[in-house]
Amino acid sequence: MKKQCILSLLLLVPLALHSQFEQKISVSLSGGLFFTLGASTYRPDYWSSSEDDQPRQISNYQPGADAMLGIQYNLNRHISIQLDGAVLYSGQWYYEEDGISVLYYNIDDPDNDEISLASGDNELTLMNIAIGITPKYYIRPGKRVNPFLFAGFSLNFTSTSFKDNEWQAYSDLGLLDIHDPDGDGPDRANIESNSGIGFFPGIGLDLALGDRLSLFLLSGVHLVLLNEENFYTPEQHENLNAFSAQAGIRVSFVKSKDL
Repeated sequence: MKKQCILSLLLLVPLALHSQFEQKISVSLSGGLFFTLGASTYRPDYWSSSEDDQPRQISNYQPGADAMLGIQYNLNRHISIQLDGAVLYSGQWYYEEDGISVLYYNIDDPDNDEISLASGDNELTLMNIAIGITPKYYIRPGKRVNPFLFAGFSLNFTSTSFKDNEWQAYSDLGLLDIHDPDGDGPDRANIESNSGIGFFPGIGLDLALGDRLSLFLLSGVHLVLLNEENFYTPEQHENLNAFSAQAGIRVSFVKSKDL
């Protein structure tokens, strides 16, 4: 009987030791889509009626790619801190007037407006790189399905570009004296670069596949503050607001005793 008790205790020891240890550090990689938010137009300084409304730049970008890489440190079974880097990119922009994209252009023959010499679209792109820290709170630690809340804070480097293909087409056709008689050159984006703080609060769901591997889903809202002085005119000022939805994988390592 005594031998059986000792054997049972020996079998329980590994299980007890396993339960006293938790994965302390993890690396996560996620990706998905973001959708810009906000009013689509602004009122220029010459505004007198709604017909004078002009399209905003940031809020009219089309859905783009959103990716994030993070290193997470578990303070305890509920609270973690993640250092992360994230990228938002959209290569498409759209706003229409009278059913036609404002980026579309058509160049008619100056001697015969029934003949089109060139047509196409101008291009607007957006890139935002964020480096930050994200506290997380896990609601059901130790469970296979574990919801969590997060609130990220970051330093952001935002850049946009406008490719004035219409100006280039006029130049190639030798017609710049008609399109750009003052020699101002190609048009520019409302804002070309910015550095500023950002926030990314949201919710997520962690699905444990084993002791080291998890899949997760998350969604949240990006708010990146853009400086008014970086815009071509003050009336164009806006912030980068976007809804994000991502899926990812998290790999854990470095076991430590329960905190």
